[in-house]
Amino acid sequence: MRGTEKQIKWAEELVERFNEEMESLIAMIPEKEKQDIIRDLILNKYNKLFSEAYAGDIIDAMKNLNNLHGREYYSMLTSAFRVSATELSMKVKNEILKK
Repeated sequence: MRGTEKQIKWAEELVERFNEEMESLIAMIPEKEKQDIIRDLILNKYNKLFSEAYAGDIIDAMKNLNNLHGREYYSMLTSAFRVSATELSMKVKNEILKK
């Protein structure tokens, strides 16, 4: 992750919250095998992109999601990526959302 020390710290906190929200959504899937597939296909890809991203791009996408949880959190996050033109958003659109 790139950025100032303050940006990186904030972005890491946002990514930690993202992981918690995603794990709670994944836990709703009844079959363990499907949980593992989703975790690999989505969560791990996001985290790889986040680790390579500019911290400001992460902050830009996640800064307004504090009061959201579960599906609403993920829906608003993907909407933020779809309307943004940051480098991270473009990678998310091309590699994960594919829309």
